[in-house]
Amino acid sequence: MGRKGRPSSKGRSLAVALVLSAAMLAAGLILLPGIDAATVGRKVALPLMRLLVVITLGLAVGQTIEAAGWTRALGILGAPLFRFARLGPQCSATFTTAFFSGAAANAMLFDFFQEGKIDRSQLFLTNLANQLPAFFLHLPTTVFIVLPLTGWAGGYYFTITFLAALARFFLVLVVGRLRPKQHAGAGDSVSSARRAAPADGGILQGIKTRLPVRLMGVATYVVPIYTAVALLNMAGLFTWTQQWVA
Repeated sequence: MGRKGRPSSKGRSLAVALVLSAAMLAAGLILLPGIDAATVGRKVALPLMRLLVVITLGLAVGQTIEAAGWTRALGILGAPLFRFARLGPQCSATFTTAFFSGAAANAMLFDFFQEGKIDRSQLFLTNLANQLPAFFLHLPTTVFIVLPLTGWAGGYYFTITFLAALARFFLVLVVGRLRPKQHAGAGDSVSSARRAAPADGGILQGIKTRLPVRLMGVATYVVPIYTAVALLNMAGLFTWTQQWVA
């Protein structure tokens, strides 16, 4: 049985989250010096909208992959390792996706968890495992900026971070393998992924009916958390913390 709950419950939770976010923004406009509506729009609203668009695309990709029965095919790259760790084809599919888009992979992972295809431990373990492809995803962007400026020190940095990501990945595999067997492999069969395909109107109809509910569940957490962090950043908390630590 899935974890998604009723749409009305999702809507109420999202409404509470939006009211809380609006209250935080109002408090920021009143209490923080130099913060006006234009600043809030530029530093909070627009980045938050971009983030929600990326999350929506990721959820749509995950829904399409599951409805079309592509989960096992997409998970071929990491299938032997994830089979060893008893994490299942859904987790392996998000691992492959993380090589192209970390946001899409995380959205897929959360979607599988909401539908009951994976359990909580699979969610956390796979999120940690997906940091390895995330390292390679951002490597082309960072390596050509950091190495010319730092030389050998930058090379040592990338080597250490790669070894750390690799060690974390294999540690995740071992922990997954050692999990109690009765809790492993939620949604591990191909047939379960295929049964999830919508029968009334195909893949597009499935996305149309299920995506809004998924997005409401994600936005309930993302919107207030992002708003709070953005306001704390504009208040100078992180700059003060950095100076205090230094």
